[in-house]
Amino acid sequence: MNITIVYSQTETNKKEKFSAGQWQIGLKDGIGNGNELSRFVNSQEAYRHNILQTQAGCFIVNRLLVGIGFTWSREWSVRRPEQESFTDFMKGPLLRYQFTQTSVSPFLEVSYQFGKRSTGARSVLDYVGSSVRSTLLSGGVNVSLTPHLRLEASYGIQFKTFIDQSIMHHYPQLGVNYAFGGK
Repeated sequence: MNITIVYSQTETNKKEKFSAGQWQIGLKDGIGNGNELSRFVNSQEAYRHNILQTQAGCFIVNRLLVGIGFTWSREWSVRRPEQESFTDFMKGPLLRYQFTQTSVSPFLEVSYQFGKRSTGARSVLDYVGSSVRSTLLSGGVNVSLTPHLRLEASYGIQFKTFIDQSIMHHYPQLGVNYAFGGK
């Protein structure tokens, strides 16, 4: 009598990327041309605008993250950064959608943030402490380096409202994300 035993092993501990219950923290930075200071100082100088974003959130369903974002942004004169500059700090809710659960995954992200202008120089000093609102929209792709660590490249657009000014910034961004937890 011959008895054949078939043994099958499946990997049950493998976690899908961007799965429900997984947490993610991230940091990204972008730089582009500034256009806010020229409105206040009536100058034709060159300005730069830097935006640094941190974020944390949880995937509430596969591929959809809900969280909070924090933004530090600074604009300065290329020729006289110590004389013409400002810095804004903002925070607010964040939504991020990953289109796939693969190692290379495109995404869209939107965040509505509010905060204050915290520092300034020259003619923008009068506006320190004024409220700032911002809607940030970015799209890009992230690439898994390890099961938990991902690099991302994206392009961001920021629609900012400050006093009676509506301003749009756009910039390329590079970032890193770390994922943990999950089912």
